[in-house]
Amino acid sequence: MKPTRMLPAVVLATAAVLSFDASAATPPSAALDPVTVTAARTKADHEAVAAAYETEAEAAERKAQMHATMAARYRDFGMKPPWSGMSSHCAQLKTRYREAAKLNRELAAEHHRIAATLP
Repeated sequence: MKPTRMLPAVVLATAAVLSFDASAATPPSAALDPVTVTAARTKADHEAVAAAYETEAEAAERKAQMHATMAARYRDFGMKPPWSGMSSHCAQLKTRYREAAKLNRELAAEHHRIAATLP
């Protein structure tokens, strides 16, 4: 392959790397450890778990946005095989990360509701 034909792929790959949000790759909070979540008994315990789920939701939203941006860039660039599936791949990840964010917000809300019932 001629170097000039590879240039668009190299530029796109570089843009994807530079747009990566390192904070989106942070590990889950210790508050979301299965033992910690299931052992939550006090108002403070449930508020801590809710806050951790909210943090996870924010991270998932950042990842969704990153993949939405990459999907648009791949699509707008008119990638040809073997890169043509990348836009679809990123669009699917965007959808899944948005769903994960929604579910994490729902779990956070549930823990806030539980905390509100405790002294």
